[in-house]
Amino acid sequence: MKRIVPLLKVGATLLLFGSPLLFARAPDTVWTRTYGGNNGDVAKSVGETTDGGYIIAGYTNSYGAGSIDVYLIRIDANGDTLWTRTYGGSDGEAGESVQQTTDGGYIIAGIDAYNAYDSADVYLIKVDANGNMLWSRIFGGDGVDWGRSVQQTSDGGYIITGYTNSYGAGGYDVYLIKTDQNGDTLWTKTFGGSYGDYGHSVVQTIDGGYVIVGDSYSFSTYRDTKDIYLIKTDINGDTLWTRTYGDEFTEESGRSVQQTTDDGYIIAGYTNAFGGGSYDVYLIKTDSRGDTLWTRTYGEAGSSYADFGHSVQQTVDGGYIIAVQTKSFGGAGSYDAGLIKTDANGNLLWAKVYGGQYPDAGYSVVQTIDGGYILAGQGNLSGSGDVYVVKTEPEFAAFVVTPTGLDFGDVSIGLSKSDSVQVTNAGNGAILNITSVVSDNEVFAVTPATGSVNPAQSMQFYITFTPIDPGAVIGNIIFVHNAAASPDTVTVAGNGVVGIDETRSYSIPSCYGLTQNYPNPFKVETGIRYQLPRSGVVTIAIYNVSGQRVRTLVEEHADAGYYAV
Repeated sequence: MKRIVPLLKVGATLLLFGSPLLFARAPDTVWTRTYGGNNGDVAKSVGETTDGGYIIAGYTNSYGAGSIDVYLIRIDANGDTLWTRTYGGSDGEAGESVQQTTDGGYIIAGIDAYNAYDSADVYLIKVDANGNMLWSRIFGGDGVDWGRSVQQTSDGGYIITGYTNSYGAGGYDVYLIKTDQNGDTLWTKTFGGSYGDYGHSVVQTIDGGYVIVGDSYSFSTYRDTKDIYLIKTDINGDTLWTRTYGDEFTEESGRSVQQTTDDGYIIAGYTNAFGGGSYDVYLIKTDSRGDTLWTRTYGEAGSSYADFGHSVQQTVDGGYIIAVQTKSFGGAGSYDAGLIKTDANGNLLWAKVYGGQYPDAGYSVVQTIDGGYILAGQGNLSGSGDVYVVKTEPEFAAFVVTPTGLDFGDVSIGLSKSDSVQVTNAGNGAILNITSVVSDNEVFAVTPATGSVNPAQSMQFYITFTPIDPGAVIGNIIFVHNAAASPDTVTVAGNGVVGIDETRSYSIPSCYGLTQNYPNPFKVETGIRYQLPRSGVVTIAIYNVSGQRVRTLVEEHADAGYYAV
C-alpha cells in the first residue's frame, strides 16, 4: 500500500512540563491578593479565563444593594482588578459557583433570599464578558432551595445542583435542574429519601449524562450521621446508579467531584472516621461505576485539629490538587487556606498553607495553563474577612518550545534531515541546561545540540534526525534537562511527524491505536496520532474537562495505516 502520512503542522508556542514525581515540594507563591471592603467578603469559586486572567464568584457584605450580594470579580494574570460587579437586592444573595461560557461571558449559581429563614431559591445569573447582567432566573418552591454548582452543558444550556425542601421525598433532597441556553427550565429532578440529602457539585460526564456528589442522611450507614452520596444520571437526569461512602457512626461529606481521564471519578470532602473526633480531608477514587478503588485521608490523625476538603481537580500529571481549610499543616493561625497535592494514587506529595493569624479558608482551586495553581477562598489577614486569592508558580520546571519546522517531509533511506527549535527558559530563575535530545520511539537516531539557557532567555537548538525506518513516525522529541535550582533530570517533549515519500510503502499496523494528545494542556494546537489495522469509519472528537464536545476533528472512512492530525 502506498500512502502519504498526514503531517502534524506545529506552529504554536507550546508549554511543556517536566516529570512530576521528581519534585515533592510545593511551588512558590507568585502573588496573593485580597478583594473587598470592611464588612466581610468571601470567594467560593474561581476559574481561569481564555485570556489568561481569572474570574471569581462569591458574596459580599461590603458592597451592593444591601445585606449580602453576589460578588463577581474579574482580574488579570497578575491579580489586578479589571472590574467587579454585585447582583441582588435587599433580601440577600450569594454566589456559589462560576464558569466562563462559550460566548465569553459567565454563568453564576447561588441562592436568592439568603437571609430568609424558611424561604429561599436557587439563583442563576448570566452575564456578558464585562459582567453586565443578561438575565437571571429563580428556581424553587415555598421552602428553602439552594444552588451550589453550575456548569454549561454540551448543548449550550446549563446544569445546576444543590438541594431543596420544596420538592422531593421529604426533608431536604438533592436538586438537579437542566436549563436551555436562556436559563429556561427543561427538566428538574430530586434524589434522596425521607431524611436530609444535599447536592454540592455536578459535572457533565463524557457520555452526556451527569454525576453529582453531596451528602446523605437517608442512605447512610447510621441514620444520625451523613455519608458521601454519589449519583450518576443519564442525559435526561434519570438515575443510572448511586453510591454512598462512609463508616458507621462517623460523618462524611462530599464537596467536589470530577470525572477522571480513566472515566472514573475523584471525590473530595471530609470525614471524622480517622481524625480522633475531628475531621480530616477525605479523597476517594472510584471506577466508572462508582466502586471504590482507593481512599485517602489527610490531616493529623488523633488530634483535635480539623481539616476540610472543598475542591478537587485532576492535574496534568495524573495526580490531584485539593483546596482545603486546614489546621494540621502548620499554619500561623487557627485555620488556614491550603493546597494538598497528591500523585495518581492519592499519596501525599506536598501541602502548603496560606494565611495569617486569623482564620482563613480555601474553597476553590484550578490548575492554570502555565502549570501552576489559582486558589480562592476567604482571608482574614487583617482581622476582617476578604476574598483571598493565591497564584502559585508552575509546579514543575517549565520552559517554552517553539518549533520552527519539524515537518520532515520526503525522508528517504540514508538521508539526514536537520531542523531547529527555539527553547525559552520560562522557569523560576534557574539556568536551564539541555543535556540531550532524543526520540521517544527509537525509530530515528538523533544528534542533538546541547547548551544552557539563562532565565527569560531563548536559544535555537539544531537537531539532526538520521532515519532508521523512513516509514515510521518520530513521535515526541524529548528534551532532557536539568536546572541549577532543580538538579533532578526531567523529561519534556516537543512534537514532530515524519512524512513518507509517496513512492515508499510501509507496513500495516497490527492493532488499533490512539495516542494521548500532546501537548496537554495546550493553547492553540495539539497533535494526535492514531493507527488502523483495517479500513473503517473513524471519528475523533475533542472534549473539554467538563465533558463538552468542543470539536470533531475526524469523521470519515479511512484505509488501514498510520495517521496524525
